[in-house]
Amino acid sequence: MTEKQHVPTSLSRRRLLAAMAAVTVGTGVKLGLDLGDPSAASAATRLGLDFNTYPNPSPSTITADGYTFVCQYLAGPGSLTRSSALAFINAGIDVVCNWEMGQYAPRNGLSQGVSDAQQAQSAAAAAGMPADRPIYFSVDWDVQSADLSAIEAYFDGIASVIGRDRTGAYGGYYAIQQLFNSSKISWGWQTYAWSGGNWDSRAQLRQIQNDIQVGGTSVDEDQAVVDDFGQWGVSVPGNGNSSAATSDSSWAVYNPGGRVMSLFGLGSGGHLGFTNSSNGGASWSDWAEANGYWALQGTPNAVYDPDAKATLLFARGSADGAMGISRSTDNGASWSNWTQVNPYWSNFKGDASAVYNSTTKRVTVFARGGDGRIGYSQCSNGGVSWSNWAEVNAYWNNFSGDPHVIFNPTTNRMTVFARGGDGRIGYAQSGNDGASWSNWTEANGYWNNFAEDPTLVYDPDTAQNTAFALGSGGHMGYSQSSAGGWTNWAEVNAYWTLIGS
Repeated sequence: MTEKQHVPTSLSRRRLLAAMAAVTVGTGVKLGLDLGDPSAASAATRLGLDFNTYPNPSPSTITADGYTFVCQYLAGPGSLTRSSALAFINAGIDVVCNWEMGQYAPRNGLSQGVSDAQQAQSAAAAAGMPADRPIYFSVDWDVQSADLSAIEAYFDGIASVIGRDRTGAYGGYYAIQQLFNSSKISWGWQTYAWSGGNWDSRAQLRQIQNDIQVGGTSVDEDQAVVDDFGQWGVSVPGNGNSSAATSDSSWAVYNPGGRVMSLFGLGSGGHLGFTNSSNGGASWSDWAEANGYWALQGTPNAVYDPDAKATLLFARGSADGAMGISRSTDNGASWSNWTQVNPYWSNFKGDASAVYNSTTKRVTVFARGGDGRIGYSQCSNGGVSWSNWAEVNAYWNNFSGDPHVIFNPTTNRMTVFARGGDGRIGYAQSGNDGASWSNWTEANGYWNNFAEDPTLVYDPDTAQNTAFALGSGGHMGYSQSSAGGWTNWAEVNAYWTLIGS
């Protein structure tokens, strides 16, 4: 077999190659079919294994042979369990999750994707996988163009359950390329089979050999070509501890009634803390936990409602991504228990951004759902009850950044910004407090590869909004509202670059 040959579609890649016995020359000698080109990958690569056999190779054998992660199936004879995951993790081996029950299951479309994702998510949670890690779903045949419609619907079904930013696919070059191009997946695990020597650079994982022998067991060899390839348990990127929630910043709010400034931040273990200053920041209270009802993740957001005389604090729960709210009506001295804003959406991947409309005396909170859509919910009674989550609009639906909102009291207009999956910053506006929204529109096309989310400010003297965002190369840009829309992005100044790098 050469790397340009395709495996016949009547057999899965695994079943066909399993029939071709690899040569074994003692423990630790890895011989088999090598149709990939590991040298084409990044210099900073890691090697791992995937298998669905029982018993699994022992963790000690895996590490002795130099492998640092395993891609484990969530169904089948050697499927991942809590005990097997812990055995890998305790040996210093990261875990990546995959789902495959039927070779041609993706041809069944949307409903099959929903069913498979529900089963996969349940199995992954039982094995201890953190709720924010991806799952790769197999497309285990030589995909043809006639298959694509059903396959894309299948991955839409998956994303409706676990979120687009957790949805991954295993398959050959054509399948992975098409799924990335159509924005159906955020994670790719490409096999050399059905790839003709081509590699899609967006795929985080590569399967480079089949049926090698490790500890007397036939397994497949994989290569991670980026730091974050969906692993968990040992070296989760940006975390270091798969069970800990993290935050990239803090959030502050000012209470003009009590003349209290409150600063919020996420501490270790998902505990949200706050400190107050009532003398303009000259001194601060001791850090205290807002309350311990939920373990949280992400960056908190807060807004002050002057009519209800309440500070509303928002944060995502670490267990299910539900958006929670806690209220204080005594200038931050005490806080209500965390409660869910409402249960219409419950798998948020983006942090909240809230704004108070001084005209309608209503608070609106925005967040990014698990499917990459921007939703909002509203309240007119100081955070006690909320409308159902609704999508801002469907013109853009694959956001990679968190929403940021600002209210202009001069125009009575809310403007929400968010960074699209292509790195462009778009905005939508409402002049009727969210009853309807303009289409998402790019702020302007002068810059189009933003690295971070925007920050917004309103100037009451000029009645102008200004948006700031970090562009490629570490250049900080800004755009300002005008009668015709937004000015071209311009660099704030060149004194500092590589901000945030």
